Amino acid sequence: MLFSISRIRIRIRAAAFFAALSLVAAAAFAVPGADELLVLLDKAQTFESSYANATMTIVDRFGTRRTEFKVWSRGKDDTFMEFTSAAERGQKILRNAKELYLFFPDAEEVTRLQGSALRQGMAGSDISYEDMTGNRNRAQNYTAVILGTEQLEGRSVFHLDLKAKSRTVAYARQEAWIDAADYLPSLIKFYDLSGKLLKEMTFSGRLVVDGYPFNTRFLVRDMLKAGTSTEMAFRDLTVNQSLPKNIFSLDNLKW
Repeated sequence: MLFSISRIRIRIRAAAFFAALSLVAAAAFAVPGADELLVLLDKAQTFESSYANATMTIVDRFGTRRTEFKVWSRGKDDTFMEFTSAAERGQKILRNAKELYLFFPDAEEVTRLQGSALRQGMAGSDISYEDMTGNRNRAQNYTAVILGTEQLEGRSVFHLDLKAKSRTVAYARQEAWIDAADYLPSLIKFYDLSGKLLKEMTFSGRLVVDGYPFNTRFLVRDMLKAGTSTEMAFRDLTVNQSLPKNIFSLDNLKW
């Protein structure tokens, strides 16, 4: 009898152990919900502060040209860019939570962009002002559905379908393939309200800076134009460092 009771106790303890182990394993491999993935995507691309030098290579019917600039960012809303290449030197862009401003040295005045002007190509590229400065608020602007998990360039990704919550958002719908390991974007497709594919953005060149993963390159193709592309490459990346005083101010545009 004592032997039987002991065996029962051992079986109960073993069952409890394996049940606990199963719960731990399930938690370890739990798939985030669609809305949580959007939050993780935004978080992976948002920092207290960041800085980089960038090169933009534009291919169109006129050939290939390059332009360079410096870019600073703070949180989800603030971005400041200053062009350093000869043809565009002195041009500046400021984006905050509500507005986007341009400064051209020849005009010697600040221009505020609104509405459809935000969709214009930056420096004649396939990357709009909205693409460059306004894509860190997807969790706020879109609802998402997980379409599945896939393999893309040898990495596991979540495939999401995003629909805009309002007509004020630049793109009515997006498809996003998000890396399952670090939640950085691997591929994003942008659609208009009718479902027409407008752009594709492919990300590459992963680099870890101070423990944070980055995509150091992305290629944009405007699907409404034939034979054009724009590639953005970042270098000298820093994160969560002190930034120059008042860099995100309107006064800084004119200096």
